[in-house]
Amino acid sequence: MPEPEDLRKQTAPYQDPAQPESVNVSAGASEGDQNFGVDYLARLNHQKKIADQKNAGIIYHPVAPMKFTLLCICMPFHAYEIWWLYRQFVNQKDRQEKGLSPLWRVNIPLFYVRPLLNAMRDEGKLYGLEQNLPVEKIVLYWVLLIGCMLFPPPWGMLGTFTFAPFIFVNDYLIKLNKITNPDLPLDTKYSLSDFIVIICGGAFFAFNVALSMGGGI
Repeated sequence: MPEPEDLRKQTAPYQDPAQPESVNVSAGASEGDQNFGVDYLARLNHQKKIADQKNAGIIYHPVAPMKFTLLCICMPFHAYEIWWLYRQFVNQKDRQEKGLSPLWRVNIPLFYVRPLLNAMRDEGKLYGLEQNLPVEKIVLYWVLLIGCMLFPPPWGMLGTFTFAPFIFVNDYLIKLNKITNPDLPLDTKYSLSDFIVIICGGAFFAFNVALSMGGGI
C-alpha cells in the first residue's frame, strides 16, 4: 500500500515546463505575496501583449536631451513640442488604445497629457523602472507655464519654456528604453533642416528675449 506522500506525488497536477510557474495569490498568502503575484501576472500578460512592439524597437519616442531642448527653444510657435507630443500619442495608440486619435489629442492636449503620462508611468512600473514619474507636478508646471503666455513681457517669455517639464518625461523614456532595448540607438542625429532651425530659430529667440528685456533697437 503506497504511503501518503507517494499518493500526493501521484495526484499532483501536471506542470508544463514551457509554461511559467503559477503564482499563489490566494487569501491565505501574505499581502506582500499577493502583491508580488499580481505584479508578476500583470507583467507577464503585458509582455505577451506588447511582444511585437518591443521586438520592433522603441517604447514611445525619447529624443537625445540636448536635441530636444535646442529644437524646442529654436522652433517657433512650440512646433517641436507639439510634434513630440504627437509622436507620444501615436505610440500610445499603437501600444494601448487603438481607437484614440493622436491628431485630436494633440490639438487639445490639456485634457490628454495627464492620461498619456500615467500610461508612461504604468509602462515603467511593469518593466521595473525604479525612477518615479511625478505626473501631477509635471502637469501643474506645464499648465502654469502656459498661463505665463497671458502676461506681458518679461514674464510672458516664461511661456516659451512650456516644454521644460517634458524634459523629465523624455529622460524617463530614455531610461525605460535602456531597460527594454539597451542596444537601441537614441535619436541623436541632426538633419540639415535641424541645423537651419537651430541657427535661424536661435537668432529669432535671442532677438525676442532682447526685446522683452527692454533692449530693443
